[in-house]
Amino acid sequence: MDPDRILLTGDIIRILASETRIKILKKLAERRMTTSELSRDLKIAKSTVHEHLVLLTSVDLIIPVPDEHQWKYYEITRKGENLIQPENTITVTILLTSAGFIFMALSFATLIITWLSWTHKTIMTPCHGGGYAGDAVFDFFSAGIGIILLFAGILVFILLFRVRAAIKSDE
Repeated sequence: MDPDRILLTGDIIRILASETRIKILKKLAERRMTTSELSRDLKIAKSTVHEHLVLLTSVDLIIPVPDEHQWKYYEITRKGENLIQPENTITVTILLTSAGFIFMALSFATLIITWLSWTHKTIMTPCHGGGYAGDAVFDFFSAGIGIILLFAGILVFILLFRVRAAIKSDE
């Protein structure tokens, strides 16, 4: 089982039933904070904030962070972040993968059509005024579009791998 996955137990539901604890989680999602900072921002007593922090720590939604100073900072955990700001990583991965495959498929189709037009010349009729319409411009244009689509597909896949690597490093 994924340790960052939220299993809603009675304890977590009871702890999240407090609007103050949800506000604390949202504040800690912005940055790590001390009890005093949270007390000042939420306009409640330090002792009350401390009680909420103990409860949130007991279900691993936040953790105390050791610091070289005398203050004790609290930081939201990945599990707590998933409750406050759920990520649609699967949706992002599917969208990027689909876009990458579409770009690659379109680029290969364009390049194949361009190659076929170069190797299998169609019968051309003379244009008005004599001569034949030049199709080289169209072939170079098609090849250029194919190459642009190919690079776009490669860039989308690079972005996909970077997003996946960032997600893995957060876990």
